[in-house]
Amino acid sequence: MRCVLTGCHGKLVEGTQCPLRVLPLPTTLPVGQYLTKARLEGLFVDELERFQPTPGSMLLLKESVLRVWHDRKASVKNEVASAESRAKAIQQKLDRLDGAFIYKESIDLGTYERQRDRLREELTLVEIDRHGSKVDEFDVEGILNFAERVLPRASDLWIQASLDQRQRLQRLFSRTVSRSAENRSIESS
Repeated sequence: MRCVLTGCHGKLVEGTQCPLRVLPLPTTLPVGQYLTKARLEGLFVDELERFQPTPGSMLLLKESVLRVWHDRKASVKNEVASAESRAKAIQQKLDRLDGAFIYKESIDLGTYERQRDRLREELTLVEIDRHGSKVDEFDVEGILNFAERVLPRASDLWIQASLDQRQRLQRLFSRTVSRSAENRSIESS
């Protein structure tokens, strides 16, 4: 695969594997040719346009992500309900233990303290599990709607972006390009 190193002042280099910060180039450009900044950025804009998802693939991705998100939320809801049920049962045992010690005086202080400490420890662990099971309330649909608007306009974002934003966008897409090239070479093996 022919590629340009972003840190080589636009000089084209040829190789079988592209480093992390690379940009695939058309095969019509000779190796060793220098590019202007505008030409190099134009090639990157072209590459961004090549990676734009189709409306059908975005719809498929959105439906898939939402299905997984809703399944996960339902699973967490069941886990939280189970933890709340266990916490309620433990609290009832603590109340009965208090009643047996305070009102009926049917157990001694040592037994009461051991049982109380064990039940409080169980209750604490159940509370930790319950809080750990809760899912943060992300606006997944909002994030996906944003992605639907932004991804088809990645090249416009590049043109309007500041230098820092361009570098971040380039790193993101160059990783995608590298992974895509690796996947193609693995598939062809």
